[in-house]
Amino acid sequence: MISTYTYKGYQAKFEVEPEDETIFVSVANAPKIHNMTEGETVAEATAAFDAMINEYLAACEAEGWEVAQPLASVVA
Repeated sequence: MISTYTYKGYQAKFEVEPEDETIFVSVANAPKIHNMTEGETVAEATAAFDAMINEYLAACEAEGWEVAQPLASVVA
């Protein structure tokens, strides 16, 4: 089963590392955003993704950077 998680138009890509019991999360539909975050549970990973997007958007606004707009949804 493939399910997606989207926050403010940005789609999350989850990668699970069973040995470390860690879920890594990156942005699947905005190739210019290279940030990655992580959590030990789905709830932690999605909260970390939300925070990462909020921090990215705030930094763009504060610094006057162009925001990388999300592309159409991607299912990986």
